[in-house]
Amino acid sequence: MRVLNIRIILVVIVILLIIVLLGVFFYFSMDYDGDGLITLDELNRGTDPFNRDTDGDQLWDGDEVAKYGTNPLKRDTDGDGLSDLDEVTIYKTDPLKRDTDGDSLEDGTEVLSIGSNPLTYDSDNDNLTDYEEVEVYRTSPLLNDTDGDGLNDYFELMVLKTDPLKNDSDSDGLDDYVEYVELKTDPLNNDTDGDGFLDGNDLLPLGDAKILINISSWSESYYGDEDNPGDPYFIIKFYIATTEGFETYNVTLIAGYNVSEVHNLTYIFNVPDNVKYVYITIAVYDNDTVDGKTYDQLYDIVTDPEFSFKDLYIIDVKYELIVNNTLNEIVIKGDGLSDGREQYPSALDASIEVIIKTIVDEKYSVIQVY
Repeated sequence: MRVLNIRIILVVIVILLIIVLLGVFFYFSMDYDGDGLITLDELNRGTDPFNRDTDGDQLWDGDEVAKYGTNPLKRDTDGDGLSDLDEVTIYKTDPLKRDTDGDSLEDGTEVLSIGSNPLTYDSDNDNLTDYEEVEVYRTSPLLNDTDGDGLNDYFELMVLKTDPLKNDSDSDGLDDYVEYVELKTDPLNNDTDGDGFLDGNDLLPLGDAKILINISSWSESYYGDEDNPGDPYFIIKFYIATTEGFETYNVTLIAGYNVSEVHNLTYIFNVPDNVKYVYITIAVYDNDTVDGKTYDQLYDIVTDPEFSFKDLYIIDVKYELIVNNTLNEIVIKGDGLSDGREQYPSALDASIEVIIKTIVDEKYSVIQVY
C-alpha cells in the first residue's frame, strides 16, 4: 500500500512538471501584445511583451526588428534628430544612418534646421554640396543663385571667383551678371578700363571712348572761278566739343591731288567716358580769296543728308555716343560763288564725303558661361 502511494505521488509530480513546462513553453512562445515578437524574443531584447510599441515611436516592436532593423527601445535609432517613424514614413531616409545622402549633414539638421533635402547631397543642383554651402561658403543650399544676380553659385565661386553672396562683387553699381554676360566688363574690377570712372558710371567701360571722323572721298572740278582761276581746294575745320573742352583739326583738300597724299584720311578725337553727347561742327571754306587773304564762304553749299548751316557754311551735329554706331555719311558740295558770278555755274569745285562714328578701344575678353 505504501509503495502504491509513492508511485501515485511520483506520477502526480511528473504530471505537474509537464504542465508547468508546457505552461512555460507556451508563455515564452506566445505573442501577447501582437507586435510580431514572441515573449522570449521580447525578454531577450528587453522590450515589453505586453506593449507592442515599447519605445513609443508608433512603430511596432516586431516591425522595427524584422522590417526596419531599428532599435525597438529607441525612438530615434540613429540619433539624427528624426524619429524612426518619421524617417521610414515621411522623409524616406535611412533610420539606421545619421546622414542618409552622405553630405556630412545629419538628416535631422537638413530637415529641421536647414530645410534641405536629406536624400540628395546637392539640394539646389548648383554643383556645391549642401555641406559646402552651409559650412564653407555660407551660400543657400536651397538656391542655386544665392545673391540673385543670375549667375550660379558654383560658377561664381569656382570660375569667376566673384562673391556668391553679393550681386555686385566689386561695388561698381552693376550686377555681376550684367558685367560678365552683357557688358563683358570685369565683375572683380570696379573700373575695368582703368580710366577713373566706375563701370556703373562709365558710358564705355571696356575702353576709351573716341569719335572717328573719316574723309572717305574727295573729288573736284577743274573749272576755276572767274576771280581765281587756279586749282580749287577746300579747307575743312572739325570742332569736337564736350564738357572737357574742344579739339580742332584743319584739313586742306587740293584739286588734282590724291586725298591720301595731302592729309590723313581718318581723325580720332578722345572723348571723356562720362560724356554721352558730343557736338561736332564742320566748317567748310574754298580757296576763293579777296586779295589772297581771306576765305570766301560757300554760298551755295549742299549736304546729304541735309543739315542746316549756321552762317551759311557751318554744320552743327549733336551726336549721341553709341558704340560702333555709324552716323549717316555727310556729303558736302559747293563752289564758293553764287551761280551768277561763275564762269561755269553748273560745275562744282569739290565734293567731300565724311563719315562720323563712335569707336571704343576694347581691351578685355571673357570666358564662356557654362
